[in-house]
Amino acid sequence: MTARDAWFGLLDPVEQPKGDDEVLAYFSSPGGWEDDPQAEEKARRRQALYKLAGAYARAFAAAAEDPAASGVNELELAQYRREVDHAIALRDAVRLHSGDAVDMKQFEPAMRHLIDTYIKADETEVISHLDDISLIDLVASKGAEAEGALSQAMKGRRENVAEAIENNVRRVITDEIPVNPKFYERMSELLNDLVKKRRDDAIAYAEYLERIAELVRAVKAGHGGAYPATINTPGRKALYDNLEQDEALAQTIDQVVRETAQTGWRGNRMKERMLRRKLAEALEDDETVDRIIEIIRTHDEY
Repeated sequence: MTARDAWFGLLDPVEQPKGDDEVLAYFSSPGGWEDDPQAEEKARRRQALYKLAGAYARAFAAAAEDPAASGVNELELAQYRREVDHAIALRDAVRLHSGDAVDMKQFEPAMRHLIDTYIKADETEVISHLDDISLIDLVASKGAEAEGALSQAMKGRRENVAEAIENNVRRVITDEIPVNPKFYERMSELLNDLVKKRRDDAIAYAEYLERIAELVRAVKAGHGGAYPATINTPGRKALYDNLEQDEALAQTIDQVVRETAQTGWRGNRMKERMLRRKLAEALEDDETVDRIIEIIRTHDEY
């Protein structure tokens, strides 16, 4: 199988003994992708891994459907089944560990059918479960119990599970920072503090998972827990957080934007200029105006 050769060729540079740690180090960032100088190269490797694992699964499915026509005997078919089983498990472990699962919650339906049909059921149950719910959602809902749901996909290693959770949370924080920079920067600091405590063995693992779950729930909400009664929409909360929690100023800016921003203002230089002038009358400097413009740009309510 050409697809089989391509798959093993991709894994060839992985250091011996090519176990979980070596695979994750080659394709992901155990210490966090933000501080990994090879992060971009590893992202390209992962895309190749996802593509080739799928290609091998499809090639195997074609051979399994008609072994005689494919010229594959029962012994070879059993070997290919084990290899594809391992390839799919590796793919899911890597995408969970790296944080790519945030963007890849669903596989193409045809691939799902192939895996369910031709790979042994006990593994696919785990894979299907992780397709239906993102790692972020799993941690938010399960807390310390999330480790049990992840243990098979991550080979049961606590370090790998923790790294997977951290990479996924970090990815969400990075993606959402433009929506509310101050809030998500604070979440990033809290995550860094938890990571340090875990690495220094300064926190029990169960407590770490519960604290991570609390952090994930806050990250998913996109704002803190306590706001004045008038600060009652995502946009207003973002303004409040990024204007030094000045309620009166946040209300003023919210009103200015609602009264001044015309339909289709995003990307329209003339309409943006008009909005910018009105904001400048209420804000102290151009830098603050620029920050607020970029924040409200991400909120559909404006």
